[in-house]
Amino acid sequence: MPRWVRATLTLQPPVTVSSAALTLLQCSGGASFPVRSGDKTFFVYSTVVPRGSAATPTYAVTYDHETNTVGTSTLAARSRPPNDLHCTPGICMDSTGTLHVVTGAHGYPFRYARSLAPLSTAALKGGR
Repeated sequence: MPRWVRATLTLQPPVTVSSAALTLLQCSGGASFPVRSGDKTFFVYSTVVPRGSAATPTYAVTYDHETNTVGTSTLAARSRPPNDLHCTPGICMDSTGTLHVVTGAHGYPFRYARSLAPLSTAALKGGR
């Protein structure tokens, strides 16, 4: 993320989140993968799974702009079909700071999870 240092716009060094993340497919009204509050950005991503797997895991993670670090990824849901770019996850935040994640659905039900604490990806409760 760029940031101002005195009068100069500078880029932070890149931070690797996952080397197995599926590409994001932003089409047909695709959902937003990040949401920001203050100096934290919360985002979701799905990972590639081996052929024959039943579902694709979707994770949520927090990026701290101040320290340029990424926290531990938390499993938000497993969706079908596996490795399908049309199942790009989305995240949003309500007025209380609760995070909401939706993923999957290409011919299957959506998977939903929400944070158990405001402004945190550390604990997500899945549902339908």
